[in-house]
Amino acid sequence: MSHYQITRRMKASVVIASWSGSDGTVATNSPIPFDSAGDLLGSAASSVSITSNAITLPTGYWWWIKGSPQVYSDQGWIRYAWRDSTTNTQYGRSGFLTVQKTLHAFGGDELATALIDCTSAPVTVTLNIEGSSVTSDINDSNSTHNYLSGRVRALLWRLG
Repeated sequence: MSHYQITRRMKASVVIASWSGSDGTVATNSPIPFDSAGDLLGSAASSVSITSNAITLPTGYWWWIKGSPQVYSDQGWIRYAWRDSTTNTQYGRSGFLTVQKTLHAFGGDELATALIDCTSAPVTVTLNIEGSSVTSDINDSNSTHNYLSGRVRALLWRLG
């Protein structure tokens, strides 16, 4: 029996989308803000457009997108999902973040993820707030909380 080494490289570029603001409002059925895109791997950020919190993914590729907000809460939760900005159709899996009052208490977070087919046309998406409870301030400016979690961010993987 012989063995062959299989070497495959994934052809991908990774873009990070973020929001530079602070103390944004949490409101059900509204988009989580984004205002900039930068390259983490490759050079795809210049092809991604962000306007009014909506991210336009360009034609010719599949995109794997995942994102989450940074929110402030003593005891609340927030649920969010990727949506088509024109049809309001949900893409992929919703994300859910629950925050506990103490750092040692049980809590968890989850990214909203979606695989988007842009092979024949561009798609514009928003990361919408689906519901929340006792949660406020996206990108809270309270320095006590900034270092505890990341800022609003999305990773956009251009595949192929």
